[in-house]
Amino acid sequence: MKKWLRKSNFTIKSAIVLMLLFFVFYLSLNVGNFNLNGKNAKEKKERNYTAIREKFDIPQTVNESEIDSFISISKRTKVPIHMALNIIQIESKFDSTAVNDSSGCIGYMQLSPKYFKKQKNRFENVYMGLSFLRERYEALGSWKRAIAYFGGGGGASHDTPIIKHIVNNGSRIKF
Repeated sequence: MKKWLRKSNFTIKSAIVLMLLFFVFYLSLNVGNFNLNGKNAKEKKERNYTAIREKFDIPQTVNESEIDSFISISKRTKVPIHMALNIIQIESKFDSTAVNDSSGCIGYMQLSPKYFKKQKNRFENVYMGLSFLRERYEALGSWKRAIAYFGGGGGASHDTPIIKHIVNNGSRIKF
């Protein structure tokens, strides 16, 4: 009986050693794949920026970290990113220094300094604009009505081609 136990222990130990060797060998073969996956993820992200730039006509002067900031602010305010980017494109053509001479509205979101006084930088402009849009959505129950209110006040029509474009353009893009 003791011989059999010694023999079976040896077999179990051998099996464990073989499995460990196989696992180490498997990992050594796949180390290159981990690097490739990282490279592919980076390329995919770069392709994503390219697709985003093309879809929303974002100029090269807007860098990737600014696009990341738009996405982050959109998530924080719970405004769909495609709508945020469409509004920024229509309002300022992605020019953070844009000023409307007739209304005095400023920045990416073209907010009135009369009502939005605490705009310290270009991203606060986006945050305040999207937060206001989200508040209007919650009050009015519709993105189309909220966007109409954002663009023209309470009496603005919510069934215009521009509003339909803002709501629909890019809605299927994954960010």
